[in-house]
Amino acid sequence: MKTLVVSAVLLLGMVQLGYSTKCYTCTMALSDASCMQVANCTGATPYCGTTKIDGFFMTYMNKFCSAACVSASQNFTVVSATETCCSSDLCNNEMIGDANSVFVGSGGSGSAGSALLLVTISGLLTILSL
Repeated sequence: MKTLVVSAVLLLGMVQLGYSTKCYTCTMALSDASCMQVANCTGATPYCGTTKIDGFFMTYMNKFCSAACVSASQNFTVVSATETCCSSDLCNNEMIGDANSVFVGSGGSGSAGSALLLVTISGLLTILSL
């Protein structure tokens, strides 16, 4: 009986080692459609993280697997950044919404959106360097 209990505990421990958290992932996304990729986060990166950057003209989102659970926010004159984390499947589901639709268009891509993004970033860098 003792051997059966020890075996059950070891088996449960191995099942837990194989568990992975599913997280949404994207880099500098301007639309929600760009943040629908799913990754299996295992081992050294068991948390789901989200960074949201609200600029003067645009909102950007990063979603990723994270090694540590960090929550923070920083506000500057024209830019604010928020980082959040969570630890259950697909929990980093925060959305950008239609914040960028006026500037980028409904698809969130294309040459007009890319050009506007470049102008916006250049303007923000100029303002921050003053």
